[in-house]
Amino acid sequence: MYEFYYDCLLSKFGDRLHLCFTDTDSFICHVESEDLVADLRSISDLPDTWNFDRDHPLFSEANRRTLEKFKSETADVPPTEFCGLRSKNVLARDTRRQSIFSNSQRRSVNLREKNTSATNSISTF
Repeated sequence: MYEFYYDCLLSKFGDRLHLCFTDTDSFICHVESEDLVADLRSISDLPDTWNFDRDHPLFSEANRRTLEKFKSETADVPPTEFCGLRSKNVLARDTRRQSIFSNSQRRSVNLREKNTSATNSISTF
């Protein structure tokens, strides 16, 4: 993780990369980019992108479930909200499912029905 973050991500994005949350086996970053897909193409051999839509330009089965390869918990849909509470307890909202996921309990809350945000949903976990 250290090598991937410092040698790959930080060297590529520099001050456009912001580390929001880290845990023993994961981290969440905010990247400022005009075209994130184009920026990630140069390192597309490093992450596991098999859970992306098959039509996505970064989709590949080459690293499917390979150890030491990072994968996106929200697949090819970037989170729009994030709230890191503590280790193994992260809430994030994505645009496709309109839901929040929690790493600690691996469950989702449907936000369309509740019409709420990640920070307002903390009490549901």
